[in-house]
Parts: sequence; structure tokens; C-alpha cells
Amino acid sequence: MENISSTKEPRRFAGMRVSTLLIALALAIALGFAAWAGRTLVVLSHKRIVTVRLSALMGAFVEAEARKGTDPDTAHRDVTAYLAAVSHAVDQLGKDGTTVLVAEAVVAGSAQDVTEALRAKVAANLAREEQRHDK
Repeated sequence: MENISSTKEPRRFAGMRVSTLLIALALAIALGFAAWAGRTLVVLSHKRIVTVRLSALMGAFVEAEARKGTDPDTAHRDVTAYLAAVSHAVDQLGKDGTTVLVAEAVVAGSAQDVTEALRAKVAANLAREEQRHDK
């Protein structure tokens, strides 16, 4: 008959208690997560948030198109080219991780307004496209 008061030898793996190995593994996972979270927060703190007054940008373009009085086909081509240039310029802004918000949708805050810089990029993109089509 076995002695009930006898204690069992703790389970071991590679000469160490299994519970000690599990605690070490949990600690390593927690340290790894803390390192990853810290790095992610540092990267996020360097991200830029900017706004663009899209309605002003589009409004100025629509006014200029209306003053031209061009035929519908030409106006459609110009609008399509302008929208493509705006989309391309916004994509270029976002390539470095910059978040671009439409200024009219921002309720509060002090994000940098880059409308004029975007307007210049759009004009440059349109000029480049015209040169390509003229060749």
C-alpha cells in the first residue's frame, strides 16, 4: 500500500521544473510584446496629419472651367484630368505615411493645412500630362 503523505517529484523538462519554464516563457512573451508596442508607438508618434480644403480646391477649378466656356467633351476631359491629378497628388502626400484629412470634415484640432502645396502639385501634374499629350 502506498503512503498517502508522500509527495510527488515535480515534473521536469531539461532539468527544470515545468512551472518555471512556463513562467520564463510568459515573461519572454510579455517582454517581446512590450518591445513591439514601444516601437510601434514611436513610429506612430512621427506620423504627420494634414488637412486639405478640397471644396476650395474643387470650387476654384469649377469656376475656372465655367469661365472657359468650352464644349462638353473638352470640359469632361479637363475634369477627368484634374481629378486624376488631385488623386495622384494626394497619393504622393500619403506615401511617406502622412494622413490626409479633408479640412471640411475636421471638427477641431490644429493639423497643418497643405491645400496650397497640393494645388501646386496638381498644377505640376497637369502640366506634365499636357506635355506628354502634346508630344
